[in-house]
Amino acid sequence: MKFKLVHIITFLILFHSFSFAEKTDIIILKNGDRITGEVKRMEFAVLTLKTDNMSTIEIEWKKIQYVKSKFSFRVERENGINTFGIINTDTLNNELIVGIAPHTDKINLDKVVLLIPIKETFLDALSISTDIGFSYTKASDVSQFNISGNLNHRTRLYERSIDFTSIMTSQVDTSQSQNHDYKFQVKRLLLRHWYLVGGIGAQKNTQLGLDLRLLINGGGGNDLIRNNSNILSTGGGLQLTREWTNGAANPQNNLEGIFNIKYSKFRYTSPKINWTTTFNAYPNLTTKGRYRIEFETKLKWEIIKDLFWKLTFFDNYDNMPKSSSTEKNDYGITISFGWTF
Repeated sequence: MKFKLVHIITFLILFHSFSFAEKTDIIILKNGDRITGEVKRMEFAVLTLKTDNMSTIEIEWKKIQYVKSKFSFRVERENGINTFGIINTDTLNNELIVGIAPHTDKINLDKVVLLIPIKETFLDALSISTDIGFSYTKASDVSQFNISGNLNHRTRLYERSIDFTSIMTSQVDTSQSQNHDYKFQVKRLLLRHWYLVGGIGAQKNTQLGLDLRLLINGGGGNDLIRNNSNILSTGGGLQLTREWTNGAANPQNNLEGIFNIKYSKFRYTSPKINWTTTFNAYPNLTTKGRYRIEFETKLKWEIIKDLFWKLTFFDNYDNMPKSSSTEKNDYGITISFGWTF
């Protein structure tokens, strides 16, 4: 019994020592403050640091004079070049040192746009956000429920994401209107902000007479602008779809082109603000003259730490819906509250 107790105590001491040793990254601020912890990431000009005494804190990148870690990171510059290795700082020249001498790269601290540890476990590399909203108008007896979310997993050269949006609108004496969009995407990072991307998804929109659309796509793109406050990206590719529409006896297969453009503007000092606008165009290569357009703009504003309210405007357009009794447009505005963690 004593032998087992000694082993248990020894294990707990070693486990505690290991956990403590993990938080050995060093941050020195320009005002001279020194903080020890574990760097989780630096993105949008904010460094996230996990500490023992202050839990997880966020520090503006421009306030940091020195950062050092014994673990490897993916370091991305404004010009899109990625560098991998442990990090240190040359405070005299205001440069981040990546790697071990003599094989090191030096990057001006003001040109660093992303720090991602590549030692992280699967769960550590996850970022998750979700939003829920509900509205009801007594005069028209209309109620609406909406929920959306994003799960993102980033590693050395890949980014994987799951996005979903569901909007359900009910009104007396009419059938419920449903708009659902679910997507899984894998992005392979290349040089200078270029990337390859592929994904699968499912959509339903009763307003447009769409009972179900299954899709698989592939293509590529480039971040034309990527810094600590703006991202402008554009891309293209091909997409295969299979559609079940209201009133049609059989599903239809389509080959579509893809053109997309996305702009995001960030302010990650308190209160955090994120404005994102996305435009997707799908010219149909199977049905001559048919095309679809998806447009969305959303504004997220932080209320308290990691709690946001979100305002979204969306418009889905199909110039040749399969049912003549359905609309060509489905557009709307939603307000929701969400949490990012």
